Amino acid sequence: GTAISMKPAACSSRDKADKQHAFWIGGSSQGCSKTLPCKFDFYGGVIVDPAAVPADENTFRSILASSLDEWRKQGKRGVWLHLDIGAATLVPIAASEFGFEYHHAEKDYIMMTKWLPDSPNTLPANASHTVGVGALVTNSEGQILLVREKSGPAAKHGFWKIPTGLVDAGED
Repeated sequence: GTAISMKPAACSSRDKADKQHAFWIGGSSQGCSKTLPCKFDFYGGVIVDPAAVPADENTFRSILASSLDEWRKQGKRGVWLHLDIGAATLVPIAASEFGFEYHHAEKDYIMMTKWLPDSPNTLPANASHTVGVGALVTNSEGQILLVREKSGPAAKHGFWKIPTGLVDAGED
């Protein structure tokens, strides 16, 4: 696959060139005195640049607190915090002091998430598999039902499409 560069652009900017690397990356922030460098996705999420996470616990604590405040002000929704194995001492800080939850782990990193709004968390669970659904609906006149998505990559472009989606684990 194509590697996605975490090279920063400007604080809270929308970098059009990033969209050529991956359809779900919507902009980036190099960080500033208030925030960690990150990418923004089309779902209102923040993907923190793992290379920019400070190793010092007090510096991490301070910049994470100000980042979360700033991202809330910007109306961001979910935060994805990738911590390399070398940053393992930061996991308890993120979890117990800032409310991050474990999402998944691999042999060399842990991914943690935090939902920012005061609404139900819609971040996807760790995928062990994905089940997609779709329907082709017609009426007695042979017309086909088309919809526009409310959020996500297709919503940005206003595409008309057949109803599709993903089934969440445990969903009926």
